[in-house]
Amino acid sequence: MIKFNVGDTVAIDLNDSTVICYVTKLLKIYACGYDANNKPSPELEEYPIEFTYESVVANLGDKPAAGSVYGFSLEPYSDTVSTTAGNVDLYIDVKRNKKILAREILPAIVESSAALYDLYLDSVLPINFEVRPPKGKMAGCFKASKISEDTITLRNVEGNDFLYTMYHEFGHALYTRLFNNNERASWIKEYHNTVYISEYGTKEIQSLLKELKLKAVTISEFKRSVDEANLILLNHILKYIKKQHLLSVRDLDSICAENINTIEKFWPSSVLEVSDVDIILTEYAKKNAQEFWCESFAHFMTHKSLPSNLKKLVKSTVSTLAKRETTKGDTP
Repeated sequence: MIKFNVGDTVAIDLNDSTVICYVTKLLKIYACGYDANNKPSPELEEYPIEFTYESVVANLGDKPAAGSVYGFSLEPYSDTVSTTAGNVDLYIDVKRNKKILAREILPAIVESSAALYDLYLDSVLPINFEVRPPKGKMAGCFKASKISEDTITLRNVEGNDFLYTMYHEFGHALYTRLFNNNERASWIKEYHNTVYISEYGTKEIQSLLKELKLKAVTISEFKRSVDEANLILLNHILKYIKKQHLLSVRDLDSICAENINTIEKFWPSSVLEVSDVDIILTEYAKKNAQEFWCESFAHFMTHKSLPSNLKKLVKSTVSTLAKRETTKGDTP
């Protein structure tokens, strides 16, 4: 049995998954605490995680470092700092990141929040602000809540433009909290203008099938052997098969290995239409209409170059939202 005390952070087996828990109480049979990735609060103390001593698989000590433990991402709370924009909860090593916090992260939070007041869009505030360690390529995220304040998280990623990221995440807050169907429709239509449809003919599709059957290999092997142009077509065909026949590449590999001719049953037999999105702003703006708006808003607020039609639409959207917010509650 692994020994631990109050104040330690432990990894526990709970309902067939690993949970990282900050220990607050030791009882006769059970111990209890709260999710170590959350800031301590009365709510967490009121509804603690209870676990048996036998379920503890590791003791990470009283000052665990951020990282991956037992396949679980650990981001322990370290401190809260007060700013004119509100409190900012820190899940990073404060001493090690003192300069970037003071020079870049906290000023970005303050400046972007102040800008919302200047635009009369501050009804989306207050928002919980968090700063957490790097996690892949993620620069930040917005999380809406039905029961408490929304949350904007900044990731302490090297080279992150924190001010741009803050405006992007505030874009999500505006889209979620203030947009009505008219604003959403405007940005959906503008986004759709960047979508284009391309077409692959029967000849191209059947030619690729013929090549596959001649090589008599699995789909995975075939993907490694085709040139770039045919790989694009092959990926579109695989998406079609996944959607129409619910078959994965692994499934198709088994089919090809058993009898290569069987693949013909699932291969598209006619013209294949596929859609793609032009890169107008950034690669991420291609994802959907909401991200397209968020990137446009962040470009606008940080004075980055914007196509004239998008600049006009951002101005119009912000003006409409501000007018609606400032007249809210007025007597007709």
